[in-house]
Amino acid sequence: MNNGVKIRDRSDVMVFSFEDLVKYHGRQNIGGVALGFKVLQFALPTLSPNEVPQREKIEIFSAFPGSGAIDAFEMVTRAVTQDRFRLDTAFDAPGALEAVTGHFYFRITHRGRAVAVTPRAGLIPDRFLELGRLNKAGGATDDDLIEFQGMKEALADTLLAVDAGEVFQTLS
Repeated sequence: MNNGVKIRDRSDVMVFSFEDLVKYHGRQNIGGVALGFKVLQFALPTLSPNEVPQREKIEIFSAFPGSGAIDAFEMVTRAVTQDRFRLDTAFDAPGALEAVTGHFYFRITHRGRAVAVTPRAGLIPDRFLELGRLNKAGGATDDDLIEFQGMKEALADTLLAVDAGEVFQTLS
């Protein structure tokens, strides 16, 4: 289920693999990279089913500040550097799952059509969120950090093993 994300940049069609995104971001927040990758895999064909979506016509709004997801969005869409990405961690959409900080809420827009998604309940383990919050607060031990990184890797593996449609529920 690890197909690429296809995008049109002017007259060029490009396909970004998950491995491409890892080369850009690294492995520190690999779960977030996989999440961003899956958001794009789900949203872009939904918004542009009959043609490859145009890179500069994509806008992203998120309530999730994870650098892995943000880097995934940036590499594929250039939305961050081209001022088409907006982040509001205080945004609380009904039905969006709570994250370590903010919420797992992603709204992707292409040519005026939008889809908003959050991961399905149970996909992000409670222990993952607990360790993430402990780390943010500066109270994580070395063992906690090792466990947390392992959970990030496991989350990425889980996300990549399934079709993007199985990862998300749409929100209104």
